[in-house]
Formats: sequence, structure tokens, C-alpha cells
Amino acid sequence: MPPVKESTENQTDSFLNLTDVYLRKNNGDVEHINDSYKKQYSKDIYWSYFDTDYGAIAKDKMERTDQLDHRFDACKVRVRKKI
Repeated sequence: MPPVKESTENQTDSFLNLTDVYLRKNNGDVEHINDSYKKQYSKDIYWSYFDTDYGAIAKDKMERTDQLDHRFDACKVRVRKKI
């Protein structure tokens, strides 16, 4: 099969940013929680094992490998607006 051409119409902001906008719009005060994942994920044996795969994935732009530290994000919603 020939490569699929990259579509400029099928792109959006990251899930993290879309979620942040939604939570702030509908809930008010949102605090992102610092977690150990961002500091430790690159040391996980998973990434060593799948390093070749992720090289191909990054090359084909199948995943934003520059944003892997945001695979896990958590936040605390302090005020919830009534809908």
C-alpha cells in the first residue's frame, strides 16, 4: 500500500489542552498536580524495549512522541459550577 498523505484537516490541539480548556470553562479553578510519571517514565524498561517501534512511530508521525510525558496527567478541580 502507498503511504497515506498527511491531512491538515484532521488535526486538533492535544487532549491535555482541550481538557484544560473544558474544565476551566465548566468548573472554574483547576490545579494541575505534579506527578512522578513525568520525571520517571523515560527510565521505564518499556521505553527501552519498544525503542525501535517508537522510532518508526515518531518518524511516521503516528504519535506526538515529544509529548509522552503527558500520557498521564492529573488535576484537582476546586470549584464546580452548577450547570
